[in-house]
Amino acid sequence: MDAMSEPSVADVIERNAVRCLKCSDTIESRHRHDTTQCSCGHVSVDGGHAYRRRTWRGEPAWVEIVDEVGTELPPLHVTSATAAS
Repeated sequence: MDAMSEPSVADVIERNAVRCLKCSDTIESRHRHDTTQCSCGHVSVDGGHAYRRRTWRGEPAWVEIVDEVGTELPPLHVTSATAAS
């Protein structure tokens, strides 16, 4: 498969959203560099359809919302190196 036929990141990220398990807010980043934070300040999302970035305080406490139907998954690729201090 050549580079022209490979799917881009925009084709893969259908929805860049999370539901905070502390305040129950659903937040979504719709455009590149569109950082959105939940009302309690625990988690934020960024990247729109270009990339997924999460920042949070303390332990991860959110679920990923990955499509327009609202399918929820546990946090993706969570490492302590990406946690906010």
